[in-house]
Amino acid sequence: PEVTPQTIVTSREDDIREFLRQVGTIGVIKPLDGAGGRGIMVLDPADHEIDPRSVELLVKGREAFAAKQYDEANSLMEAALTIDPRNRPAYIAMAEVAGAQSLYGDAIRLYRVALEMNENDVATLAMQGDALVQRGAVERAKENLTKIKTLCAKLASCEAAGKLAASIEKGPPPKPVEVASAEAADGVNGVAAV
Repeated sequence: PEVTPQTIVTSREDDIREFLRQVGTIGVIKPLDGAGGRGIMVLDPADHEIDPRSVELLVKGREAFAAKQYDEANSLMEAALTIDPRNRPAYIAMAEVAGAQSLYGDAIRLYRVALEMNENDVATLAMQGDALVQRGAVERAKENLTKIKTLCAKLASCEAAGKLAASIEKGPPPKPVEVASAEAADGVNGVAAV
């Protein structure tokens, strides 16, 4: 009971908004009716005023992403941002979709937009840092790690720092190498060596 967070069980949107305003901290919205872990959303105080239609489209976009339907996920998340461009979780989710498709430049840009809305979000700093590593920008990723460590200085542990440190340690993936066949190297069949 002492460690149980403040809780409300309701289906009324106005009650949820009022509850989040009262607690003034990060809120977790979880459907209770057989959702099986789907539709769970974490909102920080800056997210509490997001248009509910935008939030609903984001939920559907995350479901499409979980099913690896990346085009559908992007379409739904873009629609969410059209309705309410303050939907910071939608930028983060779109960045995750971009990363899943190895579009790390897009992911970095989308994380940057989310961080402009909340520059102290250590989880987003870590995810952006990982995308930077994948893109080969390890020094910039180290800058993110330094900021995360500063933000987490008073905590006993900081999962975001550990994850990004591991990603930096691993380093970027090897770049693909184009290999010419032996015939091409010899100029056989009129093919010049590459």
